[in-house]
Amino acid sequence: MLNHFETLCNLCASSGDESEVRNYILSVLRERKDVTWEIDPLGSLLVQKQGKKRAPHKLMISAHMDEVGMIVTHVNSDSTYCLEAVGGVDASVALGRQVLVGEEHLHGVIGTKPVHLLSADEKKKLPKWDELVLDMGILPEAERRTAAREGTYVYFAPNFTRMGKSRVCSKAIDDRAGCAMLLHLLEQEAPYDFTAAFLVQEEIGLRGAKAAAYTVNPEFALVLEATTAADIAGAEGDAKATVTTDVEGSADVYMLANDNIPDLVAANALAELGGSYLDYVTSTNSDSITASVTYNDAVVAFPFTSNTWFMYYDKSVFSDEDIKSFDTMLEKGKVAFPLSDSWYIQAFYVGNGCSLFGDGTDAAAGIDFDGEKAAAVTDYLVDVVANPNFINDADGAGLAGLRDGSVNAVFSGTWNAEAVKEALGDNMGVAALPSFNLNGTDCQMKSFIGSKAIGVNPNAENMQVAMALAAYLAGEDAQKDHYDMRNILPTNTNIAVDDEIAAAVADAMINTSIMQPLVPEMSNYWSPAENMGKALVAGEVTHDNAAEKTADMNTAMNTDAAQ
Repeated sequence: MLNHFETLCNLCASSGDESEVRNYILSVLRERKDVTWEIDPLGSLLVQKQGKKRAPHKLMISAHMDEVGMIVTHVNSDSTYCLEAVGGVDASVALGRQVLVGEEHLHGVIGTKPVHLLSADEKKKLPKWDELVLDMGILPEAERRTAAREGTYVYFAPNFTRMGKSRVCSKAIDDRAGCAMLLHLLEQEAPYDFTAAFLVQEEIGLRGAKAAAYTVNPEFALVLEATTAADIAGAEGDAKATVTTDVEGSADVYMLANDNIPDLVAANALAELGGSYLDYVTSTNSDSITASVTYNDAVVAFPFTSNTWFMYYDKSVFSDEDIKSFDTMLEKGKVAFPLSDSWYIQAFYVGNGCSLFGDGTDAAAGIDFDGEKAAAVTDYLVDVVANPNFINDADGAGLAGLRDGSVNAVFSGTWNAEAVKEALGDNMGVAALPSFNLNGTDCQMKSFIGSKAIGVNPNAENMQVAMALAAYLAGEDAQKDHYDMRNILPTNTNIAVDDEIAAAVADAMINTSIMQPLVPEMSNYWSPAENMGKALVAGEVTHDNAAEKTADMNTAMNTDAAQ
């Protein structure tokens, strides 16, 4: 499999140009008698694998062949070329990279204004695509246009490298790793028939997957996909899934979302803070943020940013008075809310007196989404979904609507601040959560509040160094740099932040939020809540069955997910 993996990673196949990968896979499969294949109109390779038995259910296993890349958009007079991204690749990732251009794989490099010529303000900003150029070292104008016309693909140069005993570094691991695994699977005897789908155009909107799903029409699907490791910045939410699988082999210091803490502590993957490190956390963070990294009466991580959500709105549509009421907003404009997301839907239930584990720490108290108080919320949400001004915010519908003017308010966090600002400009408003009126009573919506933090693996060979590194990464200087460069709000109370987003976050944390419970039983909440949201959006919950559906949800929430 590793031979396939290296070869696949070194191929060039941006979205819409996957032929190199597809041809390699076909070259491996051509001599096999137990497979047949077809290439669909988009270019995805659909392979039928013959097993020892016919499968009782139709299974599709997929991986995508494409990678992110670039495309030439303009040939400049100064021997350079303008570029745009193909797929979700940030301009900062491309800066300084060697590339291959076009079908002939001509060599080039991505450049921009040198750092020593940047102003102080420019140094604080990440580069954008319109600031980058491709340089191929071609001077005559006629040669420039022949080498790369507008529309020519530009690929990151192959760089597969083995690191240490069990690591590799390469472009396109997303998702050549999945392709390698799927190809290896096709080379083995299979107990049952299945379809292997090598997909195109995943990086530009899952296009190949959507088409293949219609063609194959599977009953079940498995997706082989690559994602970020838990030991790198930005992978906080996946820490428990990756670190707990191999605690001793995981990073000494890693980032995590605080709701991962119970699982990480249970796996002996988080060291308790003491001495000066404990004093630092407790003296520079609010009580709520300190509580977010406290488990079993021990502080087990260094917080570096809060994690909650609030409201963005169009000030040209809603007044300061309008945004106090969710119902008023639904009367005056289009409101997108992620009702089918369990992290958000609880805001309504908690607003009417429902609770999760008492104050969030009492596992024995269980989840109380029962009785009239919960049923009344479900009944209310039936009407919300039926309101023509309501839009369920799924698959980016909210942000897309802000951009084209079909949505006037969304509920999200700091991670979408830049996108919202680009969509609304000077009309961007930011506020804590509104109330909603339930049978004549105003109920305050409540978001979950947590934190993103940095933890230390107690299995670290040099604990002193690991602790010092974690403290530095979450320290005052680092948090300030995070805010200055990436607009990530600090938790350190010594850092003065004065902008409307920071004010909204502070307001939400104090007035319109509850601590996300840190008890293992919280894992039982997510799926039933999500299922309720999806059922509401689908119209499966009505006024007639609202109480019954609510009772079923509460029962499921208080049942061990493993049962």
